[in-house]
Amino acid sequence: MASLLSFSVPNSKMIRASSSQSVSAPTVSVPENLTEKFGRKGIKFLESDNIPIVELRVRNGSSLRLQIPNAHVTSYKPKVYWKDDGFQEVLYTIPGNGKILILPKPREELVWS
Repeated sequence: MASLLSFSVPNSKMIRASSSQSVSAPTVSVPENLTEKFGRKGIKFLESDNIPIVELRVRNGSSLRLQIPNAHVTSYKPKVYWKDDGFQEVLYTIPGNGKILILPKPREELVWS
């Protein structure tokens, strides 16, 4: 058996939006929220120009920075053996979607296998 419910729609002139009565919730930044959910050793969340970024770092120190919304790699720094400190940033993206590829100058003491 169907039942009938009556309700009245309020007059649209009576409804007013008021920002003074709204209660704002505390805002949590995107990196903090992502770190809380997915943060682990070697995974770090950052933000640059309101774009969330994840930095992935492995045990040997190699790292990768990735913009989350578009999966754009902004930096790649692998462990290399021709540097004293062992790391060289080989890919870096500059603002305006320009990319720089850095290659080492060949030296005689380098042993290529």
